[in-house]
Amino acid sequence: MIPGVQGHSTNSTASATWLNSDGDALFALASWSGGILIIQLPEQDTAGNPVLLELKHSSVMQRLLTGWMPTAIRGDQGPSDLPVSLAVQLLEHDAFIFALCQDHKLRLWSFKDQVCLMVADLLVFVPVNKELRHTVSLGHKLRLAYSSSGFFLAVYLHCPKRGQFCVFQLVSCIESNRYSLDHISTLFSTQVGTT
Repeated sequence: MIPGVQGHSTNSTASATWLNSDGDALFALASWSGGILIIQLPEQDTAGNPVLLELKHSSVMQRLLTGWMPTAIRGDQGPSDLPVSLAVQLLEHDAFIFALCQDHKLRLWSFKDQVCLMVADLLVFVPVNKELRHTVSLGHKLRLAYSSSGFFLAVYLHCPKRGQFCVFQLVSCIESNRYSLDHISTLFSTQVGTT
């Protein structure tokens, strides 16, 4: 059921699950192509087939090059936007899928509209990021937290020699349907255990 490509594997740790209001089970998995593969299974004891879709954005030029040019000529080594950590926030009529990717960017997807609502470059919060800009990281982690004051994202950015923990609050502008991150705090892994 889950499509694969020889020589590529999915990142099994980058996954998230949820139930929709109809009782369907949904699974979000990192796709080898750099997108997010969504598998929707119908409610138990209900007739219906599984539904498979992929959340992915690419430019027209990327789609043309992918279709016409062999990988060796394009120089592709794999998608830089491959999700390494996923989390889901359920809303009244939608589900937001957060993808922390190996290119150090956090992407926010709307499941209902199947569009990317936000891309945030987390290297902005790393003091020395020049060497990281051209490297990928498979060790980033993302977690969601809720409190009476709002919705928060905790991110661990895995960097050589030193990692860091960042806490953000998701900020939305209802009128323009735009989202951004408000940086709350940063703690470097070299600071953990020292006071």
